[in-house]
Amino acid sequence: MKKKPYRFWKCKDRGGIFYVQFRHIPGKWITTSETDRDREVLAAGRFLKDGATIKKDTLTLNEYANDFFSEADPQGWRRREEALGHYRTERFYKSSAGRLKNYILPEYGGYLLVSLTPRIIQNWILALK
Repeated sequence: MKKKPYRFWKCKDRGGIFYVQFRHIPGKWITTSETDRDREVLAAGRFLKDGATIKKDTLTLNEYANDFFSEADPQGWRRREEALGHYRTERFYKSSAGRLKNYILPEYGGYLLVSLTPRIIQNWILALK
């Protein structure tokens, strides 16, 4: 029997609100504040179909890392580093962006930022050795 792409949990402490966890977004429960299971199933189906987010805290590493090393982003990491007086070569930014794209995002790009923990990263690094 094939597993569903999501699972539900009913929080009795919050008035019976249903939460849904998607298998492709590990570690994060999302809610539409529905108390009816059928409505929550429909909302989960819409989420999977549209790829839309129900809440803003569903930001994945892929979304966050988009143009992370870009010079064009005024709020980006590169601009903050330069504001602190940490100047690096263009080659550094290009190689860092390449490592992010080739190694980190394929492994953890679908993870929610809030679900990434130091233990997950440490286990990955240990597995590389």
